[in-house]
Amino acid sequence: FVKARVWEDEVESRLAACQVLVNSSKGDKVEIKKEWVELKSLVIFLIKVGKSDLESIERVNPRLIDETKVGRIALAVEALWSEIESLKNWKSMAEYLAIDHTVAPSNSSGNTKPKSLEDIYHLEDEEENVLLEIFVASLQLTVAPPNVPGFMRDKAKLKTQHDDLVNEVGRFCVGVLPQLFLKYSVDSSRIRSVLVIPQLMPLNVYVDMRMATAYEELVDEVIKVFKKHTDSSVLHTAAVTLRTIQSCEILRASHEPKIDSLSSNVIDAFLIATANNAYLDENASDNDTLLELKLALHRLEQLIQGTDVTVYKPRASEQDPYDALIKVIEQCKDVTGEHSDILVSALSVAFLWISWDCRNNSTKNGQDSDWSENDATEVVHMQEALLRVSSNLAIKEGQTIDVRARRKAYQTIGDVYWLFGGDMFHPSKGTNRHRLFLTCPEETQTECENFLRSEIELWGEKVQEKFQLLEEARKASMDDDQSQQNDDSEEEGSEEEAEIVSKEQWAASQIQQEEKHEMFSTVFSFMRQIMLGDFDMSHASAVIAQYGRFGNEFDEGVKRVVNSIKSQTAQSLVRATRQQKAEQFMVVCLDSLKESFENFVEGRVRSTAQVIQLAKVLTTVIRPPGFMQITKTGVDPKLIWNLQRQGVIYALEQIQSHREGRVEKKEIKSVKFFDVLGQMLFGIQSDVKEIAAVRELIEVECTDRDLTIDAGENMWDPLRQYQTRLEKLLAKAAAEQLAAEKKADAVARAQEQDVDMQSVLDAEGRDTTTAAPPADDEDPTEKLVEHVIGKKRQATPEEEEREEGDSQNGYDNEEQRSTPSDNESESSFRSLTVKSKETKRMRVA
Repeated sequence: FVKARVWEDEVESRLAACQVLVNSSKGDKVEIKKEWVELKSLVIFLIKVGKSDLESIERVNPRLIDETKVGRIALAVEALWSEIESLKNWKSMAEYLAIDHTVAPSNSSGNTKPKSLEDIYHLEDEEENVLLEIFVASLQLTVAPPNVPGFMRDKAKLKTQHDDLVNEVGRFCVGVLPQLFLKYSVDSSRIRSVLVIPQLMPLNVYVDMRMATAYEELVDEVIKVFKKHTDSSVLHTAAVTLRTIQSCEILRASHEPKIDSLSSNVIDAFLIATANNAYLDENASDNDTLLELKLALHRLEQLIQGTDVTVYKPRASEQDPYDALIKVIEQCKDVTGEHSDILVSALSVAFLWISWDCRNNSTKNGQDSDWSENDATEVVHMQEALLRVSSNLAIKEGQTIDVRARRKAYQTIGDVYWLFGGDMFHPSKGTNRHRLFLTCPEETQTECENFLRSEIELWGEKVQEKFQLLEEARKASMDDDQSQQNDDSEEEGSEEEAEIVSKEQWAASQIQQEEKHEMFSTVFSFMRQIMLGDFDMSHASAVIAQYGRFGNEFDEGVKRVVNSIKSQTAQSLVRATRQQKAEQFMVVCLDSLKESFENFVEGRVRSTAQVIQLAKVLTTVIRPPGFMQITKTGVDPKLIWNLQRQGVIYALEQIQSHREGRVEKKEIKSVKFFDVLGQMLFGIQSDVKEIAAVRELIEVECTDRDLTIDAGENMWDPLRQYQTRLEKLLAKAAAEQLAAEKKADAVARAQEQDVDMQSVLDAEGRDTTTAAPPADDEDPTEKLVEHVIGKKRQATPEEEEREEGDSQNGYDNEEQRSTPSDNESESSFRSLTVKSKETKRMRVA
């Protein structure tokens, strides 16, 4: 498709125009840059394709726009890599970018016909941006090609030449980077792409080429960009590049002093911004002090993610930087709008600061050794201060706090309990170290769950708004052809549920990326606490119940949570504890199913598809496919049947409640919970008593609640289908029970025969040391068989004739062995082979 649209429509026409210009020139013939023409054509094509998403992009935060665009360009380059050779010529791309595209072409006055080759080669600003992103993507695919078809066709050759190729890329980038920094250092969108290049190249080529000065200049350029720019994406990319530079140990002497100086400057800038409390002025939102503090914190936040800045003592102030962070959080709690970034950044920096401090103490004292009392006391002070301010923001004063700051406060609480609740502070590590160990109180866990539920409710409302817009657009389009709508109404009804689910999933995917990222950060932080055991598994239903509502990313997180809390049921060595955990896990499963079903009953989702899918996920985890009945991977069948009984009671309670409240619609919906319970029957271990108990429970509960199941009412179809499944399971269980009884009887008879056989052996072989050996024509095995199951008799003449006929047909009676069938479980001689030495077959008397 791209070749047809780009090469035929764009490239060929431009090459023809170039050839006309070359032929018409009077001077020396100029070589046509064919690859430049191809690249420009591809750039224009990608820009045209991207125009369709322009409206949705404009609604997103500018930082996310750039990241999304880079991702799309990189994916496009990867998809076209094996088809378009010019994408692999990164040298030509660099030369193309190096020329000056700021000069207006000679046809810019309105004449569309190019007058020179430079007019054809000229790139507009947007085209140059896209070409720069293509250049970076080409370098990345060259240095680290993905292991997929199209990249590894000559795998052996690529492997042997890969190091040479990477070094070639590195040597080339050494020469081109200064030009790119000089040209694009002012433009934030372009310099961010340039900052990625040092992350891709091997920095040791500076040593091989003996260009230590060039390396120092590179470090200076990155630091200069970090100090000058304010864009979040540029600061983040520059910080990652500095982290990559720090990993080059061979050039440590060149970059370490420069990065140390940068760290000190960033901390000093933060302390200067907090000096004299100028940001607390009531008009602070209107002056530069608040913006200065915001920028200083943001730079510190990006740098501390990969660089340990806690080891540097500030030069501009005597105040401790961590105490200054806590002070900012306490005094800026009422900021709102864009200035709420101050709280978000301060909370992030405070947690990273305490994390670096813990790492440094472990390195100083030993990973498994105790800390000094002073070190432990200092960290305890930091720990308590961070928990205090985070709890105040998230819980005590949550109603007046900006929602973004409150989300970050909840995440910080979870991060603190994750850091100090692990093995790093186990009692075996020492007394002082164990002082830092934390266990999250149940009250805090409940508060975090409540906040999460409020976030999910808000998220659900946004999905519903998107869904309503989709429905309105659909109805508007259907009103244009009312007759077609009437003709297709019956067909639409059959596909209504699947169509609704598809539309809900589409609506969830249309939420703005920035809002989705913030919501998922809160949810995934809560999921992590559940999976690590910092939060009790009883709180997991808050996220499990939302399975199927918010897209694949959310659903994958739910699956991991379910598998994690299921694995917690087998972690203890005490059987009673494992049983208790298993019971708690089944309670979580039932509560999740109930809550998910209530989303359907209350109209938060339009069908039972989500809760049915959740039931399938839980069934797979509870009883993994292919399990044996005695396996330890599954849950005790009694607990599964208990879930069925509790589910039946819940469903009938809901039906009775809605009937008494005269809410017919919800009453009809409530019956569908039996469809959910029916899904949970797959793979369950059949048990006659358990099945009979569930059947009897349905009858008793319906009688007590005065619920009559009318055969003519369609609303009871889910219950009737559930009862039918129970009948099938009951028949299967009865057959299995009968087979088990027969097998038990066979085993009992076999044991009796074993006792008789042992008595014969004792009676006939009491003095085995003096007994004469058996004659050559005697088989002790045949004698034993004769005593136990009867004497042998000679075959009749008719049998001899039949045996001779069989022998003529190819059956060798002398080599045959009489082996009992595997299905004859009643015989106690399953593994005993009777060896007959006679030429004629013998029969058991």
